[in-house]
Amino acid sequence: MPTKVIALVQGLGRAGIKLADGLRAGVNPCAERSAFLRLACAALLQGGFTRSELRQAYVRELDWAEQTAASHVGQVVALITHLGAATEVDGRFQIAR
Repeated sequence: MPTKVIALVQGLGRAGIKLADGLRAGVNPCAERSAFLRLACAALLQGGFTRSELRQAYVRELDWAEQTAASHVGQVVALITHLGAATEVDGRFQIAR
């Protein structure tokens, strides 16, 4: 797992944030966290996202460059799958039930 993702997992743990449980309960567990996590969780709560959709949201909403957005999408995908918060079905990430 990439170092940045390990740091994200540890940060969520220290803050007592249970990503999977929050999403399954229908709340954004990252509402008070960094914008890129907040947006990813919001997208999951609204039915999910593809890598491309999340990257475009980062470019549009956060005014990020394509490369920065793509890098963060990779981090988010690694994080949510590692924590069991989401699964990928046909290229679309959705809340794991």
